[in-house]
Amino acid sequence: MKLVKGCFVLLLAACVLFAREFVVLEFRELSSDFKAQTDPELDMDMNYSTVLRVESTRAVDISLLEKTYRTEKISSGKFYFYISSREKGITLQSAAYEDLKVDAPNRGFKAGTVYFLRLDTRDDVDVTINVTPEDAVIRVNGKRWINPTNKLVPGVHELEISLDGYQTIRGKLQIDNRPATFNYNLLKIAAPPPPVSVPSAPNTTSQPVVEGYDVRFEIQSCKRMPDGKVVIKLQVMNLSPDDQDINFIGRTRFFDDQGREFAANLRQIGNKSSAHYHLEHRLISGVPTTFTLTFNDIPRSSQSISLLELATANWTLPMRNIAIE
Repeated sequence: MKLVKGCFVLLLAACVLFAREFVVLEFRELSSDFKAQTDPELDMDMNYSTVLRVESTRAVDISLLEKTYRTEKISSGKFYFYISSREKGITLQSAAYEDLKVDAPNRGFKAGTVYFLRLDTRDDVDVTINVTPEDAVIRVNGKRWINPTNKLVPGVHELEISLDGYQTIRGKLQIDNRPATFNYNLLKIAAPPPPVSVPSAPNTTSQPVVEGYDVRFEIQSCKRMPDGKVVIKLQVMNLSPDDQDINFIGRTRFFDDQGREFAANLRQIGNKSSAHYHLEHRLISGVPTTFTLTFNDIPRSSQSISLLELATANWTLPMRNIAIE
């Protein structure tokens, strides 16, 4: 019983989301209609009511969400509604149609005055949206599209199709007065290219270089200091056409030719330095920047660096076979 009730509620919600709708053709003060003067009605403040004359091109029953002090049906699809002149707007309701909100005139409704509202109707049509992969999430006008085929009224509607790992489609649906079918294929988001390590050439004047994530690192020097420190100087180049912010973190380290691990004690880039976790810097596109790493207490038995890991908050790039001078 609960399942049947749940299905009924879901079906009802779908009907509400994609129902037929009213369109305003004309809304103005009707000076030639003396209904408000010859047959007046008082509101709760004992003021004369505003009279709203509503006519629809289709014979449908219409009511107002706001309080009405009298309702008269003139004929099929034609009504008089007596409302308070204090109302800021009116909301028209009818079965199988979306509610229509109409704002009051700029200076508000006048008491004891008739206003004419002429409406047209737009009937919904069957619209089918097919998407590959089938488990993609479809939203029309910001509302979830449950089944491939639903109802929409003619006009322009906002469309969004999304799925994790795929490029999101955003666009518009142009619906005419006839059934329509739309087919879409989502494209997978390309994985970022793996870092490319360029090993040293046999020429002793060349230095290790690594490129990845639109950044290029090139060793300028790797020297042992008299106090037991090893200082590595690199040139960093932003290969992207846009400037990008890089957050170098404390996991930068190297492994020597005997497999021993050493963490960087000091990192310097441009005019900034950090001995702790974060070192943030903006790399300007195409502008080389000096990046210096200092490692303390490196034994003299360490003759070369087998692996240097350059760590940022988002990625790590490896460099190999660096001689310690």
